[in-house]
Amino acid sequence: MNMDRPTDDKDDQVRLLAFALFQIRVLLAGHVSFTGDRERMIPADEGTRVAANLAYALHNPALAIMAGESFDLDRALKAIDRVDQLFGANTMVALEHALPHLRRNAQQP
Repeated sequence: MNMDRPTDDKDDQVRLLAFALFQIRVLLAGHVSFTGDRERMIPADEGTRVAANLAYALHNPALAIMAGESFDLDRALKAIDRVDQLFGANTMVALEHALPHLRRNAQQP
């Protein structure tokens, strides 16, 4: 993380949330499956599995934010889509309702 760069409160707030997401990824690592193969994961309810895979899918963007860098939004959205496909989740539907501009902005050239 570039600590030499001055930050404002909003930067720090975003970095705090990114750090929390990364820690969730670490804590739920045993519940991650790249293929949706539930037999190879630590037993857990479906919500925990989806959360673990979402945190894993977004941990590199979280690290980028913590370092004061940007990330590829379209790639992050595709990662969320992949988790939805693997687990039959509806995260993208919830995201599109909460932040409808994200999907449109990410797909623009």
